[in-house]
Amino acid sequence: MNGVRSLVWNPVMAILVALLGGIAGPVAALTPSDPQGGAWGGWSASAESADGQYMASVSLRGDVALWKPETGENLFLERFPGVIFRSVTLNDTTVVAAGEDGSLKAFNDRGRVLNFSPLPGTVRALAAGPNGFWSVCDDGNLRFESWQGSVVWTVALQRQAPVLALALSKDGQWLALAGEDGKLEVRSAQDGHLFATWQVTHDWVRTVTAIPGGWLCGDDQGNLTTWGPWGEAKKTIPLGEPITALVVHQTRWAAGSLHGTLWDGNLGQAPSASWPCSVGPVAGIFFQNNGWLTLGADGGLRLWSGFLGEIHGEILP
Repeated sequence: MNGVRSLVWNPVMAILVALLGGIAGPVAALTPSDPQGGAWGGWSASAESADGQYMASVSLRGDVALWKPETGENLFLERFPGVIFRSVTLNDTTVVAAGEDGSLKAFNDRGRVLNFSPLPGTVRALAAGPNGFWSVCDDGNLRFESWQGSVVWTVALQRQAPVLALALSKDGQWLALAGEDGKLEVRSAQDGHLFATWQVTHDWVRTVTAIPGGWLCGDDQGNLTTWGPWGEAKKTIPLGEPITALVVHQTRWAAGSLHGTLWDGNLGQAPSASWPCSVGPVAGIFFQNNGWLTLGADGGLRLWSGFLGEIHGEILP
């Protein structure tokens, strides 16, 4: 990957970091790695394969990348000048990135371009399953498309605002959709029929993820809310900043904000720690090496040791 500076994942540096990790202090501030690169110039969305072996990321300046998060290895980086990517998803062998122009850029794990037909509008949300992926386009439709690039079914959504987030339930049976209208919908992953809908907030909901027995979502009012399967709010945790990224690993959660803050805590409980992890929005969070791996809109890929904000290294463009 051109222009990459790697600290933690270089084998020699990994040994040094392991030895010095005990004296690493919390990060007080971050500086932009690419202040001239468009709208922050860095990552806008990310996704992880079901087995956790691969991570894909896209940027507002046309980058599509595939990583091995355990080692920080970049498997490929492709750039499409003029394409603004808003969403990405992947399975074990295929990456699909969606642009504001409706284009779908698909690749195998070696970066070979696959032929997927464009969609009629901006695709802001994608979710992956074993047999294909779901997308929501600004034409107001939810689609399921095979990994070979053919649309299997299409369902018209009765929403007046764009969908910003999609999440698949742990059993693969249900899809959660959330967006600019503040509504959270649950639909069948098999055919898209509506199961339930409720109003989370009157602000944007940018991120939602499945948890045992329900859903966890973050909104632009800065609230992290646990929802039951029938739309009952079980717990609300105020974080105070618009939430742009969210992940759950076993009993722990982590959330990232529009302003670059990362929070960490246990499910159903207030955060136990928070720290700055990006200059600009947090585009992705992953559990890795007993800590969190974060992708920022400043272009930074950063590994945090444990859950107290100690940085173990970063890769910058």
